[in-house]
Amino acid sequence: MMQRSSVLFAMLEAVQAGTNPVMSGADIVHYFGISKDEPGVIAKDDSHSRKYGGYEFWFSNESNAETFEASPTKYMPLWGGF
Repeated sequence: MMQRSSVLFAMLEAVQAGTNPVMSGADIVHYFGISKDEPGVIAKDDSHSRKYGGYEFWFSNESNAETFEASPTKYMPLWGGF
């Protein structure tokens, strides 16, 4: 069985990085702390962005950006989506 990080890196290599943020700017760290009925958060701009693997991720606040930066593979979309 492949490790999650191996799958993520394989997907990153298979998808060419574009100029738009991953998942149209959805704050992927925010999604890990909400219930299934709560709406997600879309960042309004790149003021709290981070780059990883050639992709740009947007966050709704600096705390979420720092959380992602500390452990990016924990928050990467498992099945792509970017």
